[in-house]
Amino acid sequence: MFAKLKKNWKTLLLALAVFACLGGKAAYAYDFEIPLVIDGVDYETAYKGDPKYYGFASNNRTYVPLRFISETLGFDVGYTQATKDISISGNGQQVKLNVNSKNFTVNGVKGTMDVAPIVYKNRTYIPIRYVGEALKKRVTWNPNDGAVYIGHAVNFRDRAYSNYKKLDFSDYGFDLYISPNFQKHILIEKSPKDQAVHFYDKSLYKKGTMNGLVGSIGVENEKAFFPALNTYHENGKVLARYEFSDGSLKKLDPKLKGSDKVLRVFQEAVEIPRKNAFPNFDLKTLDNPKITEAKPQREENPGKKPGSGDYTVFSFGNPKVTLQIPNDLMKDLVVEKSTWRPGYQIYDKKISQNKNSIVGGMIKYYEQFKYKKGDYVEYDGLYKLLNSKGAIRTAEGIPRDAQVDYRNKAEAKRFEALCQRVDREVLVTIDK
Repeated sequence: MFAKLKKNWKTLLLALAVFACLGGKAAYAYDFEIPLVIDGVDYETAYKGDPKYYGFASNNRTYVPLRFISETLGFDVGYTQATKDISISGNGQQVKLNVNSKNFTVNGVKGTMDVAPIVYKNRTYIPIRYVGEALKKRVTWNPNDGAVYIGHAVNFRDRAYSNYKKLDFSDYGFDLYISPNFQKHILIEKSPKDQAVHFYDKSLYKKGTMNGLVGSIGVENEKAFFPALNTYHENGKVLARYEFSDGSLKKLDPKLKGSDKVLRVFQEAVEIPRKNAFPNFDLKTLDNPKITEAKPQREENPGKKPGSGDYTVFSFGNPKVTLQIPNDLMKDLVVEKSTWRPGYQIYDKKISQNKNSIVGGMIKYYEQFKYKKGDYVEYDGLYKLLNSKGAIRTAEGIPRDAQVDYRNKAEAKRFEALCQRVDREVLVTIDK
């Protein structure tokens, strides 16, 4: 999303798998790979991969860090070291648990869980299913991005909508309620290609640039990333809201100009998902907790895979990455091994064989590299993280410059069609 503007960066730095001994028993290893989206904020990238801000799956249950989750949601937390008693209060509820027990109480009423809380590396983790239900907090798991969504992102409460102007962006998946005098400050630009609406400081707007950009809203087919708010998700689609401060724009390019004053006008606006994009969305039922358990195993490319005889197979890296390219597609491609990182590059065969010095016909590339703490890695619509295993990252990307002569309309059309086939048909699997 937003590839045309080249503005969405994804600092996806997943946590290292750590090991510890619990209570003198055998050593356990937990993969802190379940990102948390709490009241619309994506903490996966906000906290740069620190495992204490992640969840993990164990015994077919999803665990989340007690104190971080509870305090982020505004609950009071108590923990007695000597007895390992836990208390969580908020939302009119009081929940009591113990690290050594599957029993718990909600406002004094006893209940039993099928798992107990876990203490790991001197940090307490709780099974989110039971605690979410007890505290009446909406908890869902999005299988498309493997993230646990806790609480609300749609801030529709305590708003006098009669004081707002309603803008119909149903073609982009939402309605927007915004200050009635917003036009004094904000210029709105629709982007059909991005399936998003961009909001600019009117005094700084310059067509074709990011100058004055204060926010964007649109539907994505995956989880949105910092500084995005993941407003609503359903069946793999996310209504994402991006906010751009002066500082965040200048991190992209020091020459860019923004406007935090106008950003505040945008921040006061509320976007509500539309049923044409999210058929199950209903404000009346949004408060009802819906618990869906995260699964510890996540498949990179779900779906039936044809036999190897139908594909040309390429592999690289550790963990092993396998690319399966259908043979009827392969005849139109050139696949070259990368010379600077483990990986492969995919080219349009016709353009590549023409040896044009200006355009190369590259469609996509896959690579694997070792992340070093402190490295800056930009993830955006042109560069996507596929997998993280410890410090090893596997990513895919597309070139940032033109790879076809768009003056040749016939060739450009064929190239774009080939790019779509590569997106749709190339299968990527990564060893667990």
